[in-house]
Amino acid sequence: MNSTGIAPPRSDESQLARQAQRGDQEAFNALVRLHVRAVYRYVRRLTSDDEAAYDVVQVAFIKTWQAMPRFDAQRPLLPWLLRIADHALKDRWQAEQRRRTEALETLAGEPQDPRGGPFEALAAAELQRAVQEAVAALSPQQRRAFILVKLEEMSSAEAGAQMGLDAGTVRGHVMEALRRIHRFVRERGLLDEE
Repeated sequence: MNSTGIAPPRSDESQLARQAQRGDQEAFNALVRLHVRAVYRYVRRLTSDDEAAYDVVQVAFIKTWQAMPRFDAQRPLLPWLLRIADHALKDRWQAEQRRRTEALETLAGEPQDPRGGPFEALAAAELQRAVQEAVAALSPQQRRAFILVKLEEMSSAEAGAQMGLDAGTVRGHVMEALRRIHRFVRERGLLDEE
């Protein structure tokens, strides 16, 4: 669909795609204008973040331009664009996850409270190790859901899109992960019985 909500005739899109494959920037720009809103809406629904969606769409169209020679111009362009946007979004989420993991690793090496004594620092380190062990012991689906929702701060819907699951299933995995982590830590005497 184009910006007016009307799908362009397939022959026009195919012709523009063939021209873009030959390096015609104007033809590619016309294809972008035809599909940018649909791609943005799709990515925006997955991210729930305007700025992130804008960035992902830009990356997706750059990657599309680079990949145009491999596109089958006899096929509709939009599904191919959406797959490229999916990959760009996944790359963004993975980069964000790496940054957060690095930040957590950096924090893990620092004392929790510089005013706390050695016993508090030891207890905090012991608790942190127990939580890491508990997370490592989760099933792969529970661990991924827990990390995406609790550490990456994604909504259940965003995590579900990343995992290929519905939001309710993700919430179930997170709840079970939290229950198992709590039990694991409590069994080691690091939390008071409730």
